Amino acid sequence: MSLCHLYSEQTSSLHVEQLKEVLEGVSLDINNIDIIDDYDVYIIELEQATKEISLKLRSLLKAKVNPLIYFIISAKHNLILFQLTYLLGTKDVITQGQDTNKIISKIISNIKSNNTNQELVIDEVYNLDLISSRISFLNLLEEKLEKQTKFINAITINIHNVNKIQKELGLVALEKYLNRTLLFMESLFEEKLIFSQYERNFYIVLLEDTDFEDIKEMANEFHHIVLDDIAHEEFKFMIDVFTVNFDDKTIDDAITIFNSIKNKELTFTQMHSESLEYTSQTQGVITEKSVLDEAYKKQVSFKLLNIYNGLVITTPSKILKKVDDNIYISFEQLQGVVMKMEKQTILQSGIFLQDILADIKVIDSKKKIAILENFGFLNTNANSRKYARVTTSRKIPISLAYIGITLNGNILDLSIKSIAIKSKYTKNVETIKYKIISISFNIPNYRFDNGYTQLKLNAKVIVVLPLDSDGNCKIVCDFEDGSDDESIIKEYVYDRQKELIIEIKKMSKLN
Repeated sequence: MSLCHLYSEQTSSLHVEQLKEVLEGVSLDINNIDIIDDYDVYIIELEQATKEISLKLRSLLKAKVNPLIYFIISAKHNLILFQLTYLLGTKDVITQGQDTNKIISKIISNIKSNNTNQELVIDEVYNLDLISSRISFLNLLEEKLEKQTKFINAITINIHNVNKIQKELGLVALEKYLNRTLLFMESLFEEKLIFSQYERNFYIVLLEDTDFEDIKEMANEFHHIVLDDIAHEEFKFMIDVFTVNFDDKTIDDAITIFNSIKNKELTFTQMHSESLEYTSQTQGVITEKSVLDEAYKKQVSFKLLNIYNGLVITTPSKILKKVDDNIYISFEQLQGVVMKMEKQTILQSGIFLQDILADIKVIDSKKKIAILENFGFLNTNANSRKYARVTTSRKIPISLAYIGITLNGNILDLSIKSIAIKSKYTKNVETIKYKIISISFNIPNYRFDNGYTQLKLNAKVIVVLPLDSDGNCKIVCDFEDGSDDESIIKEYVYDRQKELIIEIKKMSKLN
């Protein structure tokens, strides 16, 4: 078996040397060759694709008969690169985090079955040149804002659940679906100045000489048409649409607005103001009932999720039966224990537009069947914190400090990288939003004589949420990297997780 590794100027992949050793490979810089021999496998490694590189690769491979092509890509890839993978009939995409031995096994298996078949059939050429870069967009916007002779407005399109769908579809199939959707979106704006990828999965349409009220109506119609199109797909993108009015705005103002939209840092009042309007008609087009009907019809497996004292419990499930507005589902033993306590559960799947919260009407622990009712989309990921977290075994006071401001509260839960705190809501809470603060608390540690360890760490406040009707709020912070106390927190979280698992297992024996 033979392999040809093609790259441009430099190579940094961790997989290449082992691939070459097993498959008798060579490495070639495409900038230095005009022809290549025939090989069983071609591994192409590109940081970014350009028009020149694309043409060169097509020229080198055009005479090959059913070539078995793989792409190695970095985390920072552009749309042109994926366009190129389709044009060349790529078998699969390899990322740096994959297991090299598994890649080798997969390639060898595909060589054996590649006689006349290509797994990827390219039905059409994706002309993604229509999607401009962030730099092109900002240059044009700055030029227009300096003149400000006409109405300048924008419509932003934020696609939230791309990573979730990628886990179900795989990277290549996802990009093909994404590109089709983007081209459809682009086609709906006839009088645009530019359609741009501002950041990954965040797109902006710039329009000129149209009244803001008309732009808002246009955005509503656009959102409705796109969601109606998505409703017919098995995997559904979840999109947010905003309209932005640039009257009396500078380019710095514009960038601040876009970042606030992208990072979801806007209040309700800001989302519905004279210069900004949020459009959301998702549930009018794609309902919980429609996605559950589809899941039942196609017998799609999904996951149940419950959180017990911060500990995430998630196991597979499927819909066994539908009766009127109720569904019958299967569950596993530990999941059933927590579902019975909480009287609710969350359904998660790549085909669901968003996670779905459901009430538990009836639960049969012996048959491991539950009847669910009262379904509703969740506006946020039910387990959106980055790392597994736990509640503390007892109430732990905590102090927050920032430039002369001190707040007191109690720990709600913590993970190795973040912490949630309950505190009284005051004007000082608004002052510390998105700031680096100092937090101090005593964490249980039975290895010390006094039974605890005193910690003082720096953390960034990432979100503040109302908690209850008594005027309390929830403050979530991410710990700053490089803390000497990280190992102590990790040890506590690990020990607490074991305690909670033992608790659930004991309860399961009683059911």
